[in-house]
Amino acid sequence: MRLLKSAKEKTFPRRAPQIAVHDDDVFIVSYPRSGNTWMRFLLANLLAPQETITFRNIENFVPDLHKSAAVLDNWPGRRYIKSHHRCYDRYPRFLYLYRDGRDAVVSYYHYVTEKKAFSGDFHEFVFSPRAAKFGSWREHVGGALDFAASHPGRVLVRADAQANARVCRKSGIVCRHRLRWVKSGRRDCEELV
Repeated sequence: MRLLKSAKEKTFPRRAPQIAVHDDDVFIVSYPRSGNTWMRFLLANLLAPQETITFRNIENFVPDLHKSAAVLDNWPGRRYIKSHHRCYDRYPRFLYLYRDGRDAVVSYYHYVTEKKAFSGDFHEFVFSPRAAKFGSWREHVGGALDFAASHPGRVLVRADAQANARVCRKSGIVCRHRLRWVKSGRRDCEELV
């Protein structure tokens, strides 16, 4: 498949499926098991209120980069695309979701063992390549928050309140859990904590 490149398009690095990225694309990004599916359903119901959104048809409204890469180039109109990849500089705009890392990793472990994609115990999983497929939770969330602090017009961050307070205390970067644009600075952080 040939990729068209122009001033208005970018391509993903080899690690992620190759797609042309449009200036009006909006990506929904998270470390695995951090709320991406919940957000996709919420968004799909807003985009198509007359439809009943299910796991069978969610790809028709908010496609997953991995499952739908082959059809994304022909997608009509604005695209809302789910991804776990940390290609923050390649996303024109994105909604970043995160939850407490401990909860996300435990949920990820149960997900992959239920799907028979991993057969070891939790300790083995935490230190396995499978758990680090998209980088560690800390790299994933830290990278997104750092990017958001330096590119506030491109990133909207949604966090569960508990994870938000912990990251805020440690980093001084705040992301309000009510879908506000990211701001940095200790004063904002203290208001949250």
